[in-house]
Amino acid sequence: MNWYISSYVDSEFTKCSDTCFLLIQALSIGEHRLALLLAQATSPTVLQQSVKEQLDVWKQNGVLDKIPKSKLKVYRLLAGDVDVTSGLTDWRRVFGVHLWFGTPSNSPVDAAVRSYAYATLNSPEVAAPPRTPYDKTNSGKGYNDAIFEILMLYDRCETKFKLMGTDGGNQDDANEREFIVGALHPLSSHPYLLDYRLGWHLYSAFCGLKKFSRLQLPELAQLTMSYASQLEAVGLWEWAVYVILNAPANDALANELRALAVREIVSRHIGELLADGSGATEKEHFLVETLGIPVMWLHEFKSYYYRSLRDPNNEVQHLLRSQQWDSAHHVVITHLAPLMFLRSPAQFDETTTDVWPPGLKDMLLQLRAKSDHIMDWEYGGRVFLDFFTLAQEIVDVTAATKDLVEQPNPPSESVRSLINRLTLCDKLCAQLGERLASWGADLERVNSRPDPSFARHPVPLRRRTPDTNLINERVCIAEMSTRIAGFIRSIKALKSLLAGIPETDLEGISSSLQLATSMTMLPIPQNHRLSHLDHLTSQFLALRCSANE
Repeated sequence: MNWYISSYVDSEFTKCSDTCFLLIQALSIGEHRLALLLAQATSPTVLQQSVKEQLDVWKQNGVLDKIPKSKLKVYRLLAGDVDVTSGLTDWRRVFGVHLWFGTPSNSPVDAAVRSYAYATLNSPEVAAPPRTPYDKTNSGKGYNDAIFEILMLYDRCETKFKLMGTDGGNQDDANEREFIVGALHPLSSHPYLLDYRLGWHLYSAFCGLKKFSRLQLPELAQLTMSYASQLEAVGLWEWAVYVILNAPANDALANELRALAVREIVSRHIGELLADGSGATEKEHFLVETLGIPVMWLHEFKSYYYRSLRDPNNEVQHLLRSQQWDSAHHVVITHLAPLMFLRSPAQFDETTTDVWPPGLKDMLLQLRAKSDHIMDWEYGGRVFLDFFTLAQEIVDVTAATKDLVEQPNPPSESVRSLINRLTLCDKLCAQLGERLASWGADLERVNSRPDPSFARHPVPLRRRTPDTNLINERVCIAEMSTRIAGFIRSIKALKSLLAGIPETDLEGISSSLQLATSMTMLPIPQNHRLSHLDHLTSQFLALRCSANE
């Protein structure tokens, strides 16, 4: 009659300890007394005391040996004898026995935790240690189950220190540190040492509690960075950014390190945001709108990406949007402006209305507004800005002068206005000549200066080619000086035309001498200088001969 219960207890008790199932089976085989006791298993300690006294009576009468061991194990369990767990390898089932039968039903949970903890310390052969299901060694070495660590954190008893082989010390703080670090370790929840998913999410849950909201441990920072690296390795880099941003940072240094880690992750994957498709747009929207990543950071990283592709046009656009004025100026004067200038027409006809190369004016005007933050602005961007401003003014004045001289009686005020504009152009030519001369003399220093963006980015994405840039800028300086020389001649001719001074007049000789003086200040190549001086010499001799006649 007892064989069914005996078989069930021996085979199933170690798996589920299903008291309800035992109750049904006891009734089905006629064990009404045992069924009655099982029905009262959750009663107060009166039942346990009664069953214990009954066992003592049976022991005194020497009848315990006649009771089947499996049935006796049930009676001992109902009496609160937790030593019946001998042979169980799952610590959670052992803890369940301590919770349901080893402590009174009205006692708090921490009493069961303490009971089980002391049992593992004093009777390790009876109470299985709280190892993870993946630890098959069942030895004293290894990591405790995360569930047990959380229970111990709840209980905050000193048993943990004895189990770990430590002393008390500052017991409360040490308890919290030991339990939290143990619960968050990867091997406390699964067999994979490099899988930090559960540990980090458990850590987030701890931080949501007021008691642990300001928890700061070195292991926690390592956990955050390890989980972020794990997410980045599987392609979820935007969620790695989320993990880093949601790590507690209560001091300035931690905030600075966190920002640096976010910048490094986003910069490594910025190319994905520039790819075509809705996925890139969704990721950028997630970074900016959901995570609050500054848009200027993204433009900065995009400029680094285009630098690696040797695309200065897109690079400078993103540098301007990220407000990196010095870096943007550096790219403009070394890669864009010289080539734009050399490709622009050397002379302008009557149909020319805009002398600016496409896109250059907008870039230079943006840089001029932030010229206080730009190194070498006077020898770079301002030179190009003043040159094309001067060219546009000369084109406008030339057209206005031609319209004015065609009138029978041109207004004197209009004539004086044009002459004043030409005088300002003459002064600007002289200033440009001085800056070009200084730029040419100081060209090596300007080009040898490192790109300012390299200091902000840990690894330069592109090595500059100084030889090519030096050649372009030298050619640009020579060509610009030549064109300025042409502007000076045009200015003198327009002044003479507006003032009604014929070229054969003695004042034309003085004008030619002033023009020759201006030519000598420009850094014009020797062959161009000789060509201009030869023309001026011929003009001067012709005027001198006319004056002597």
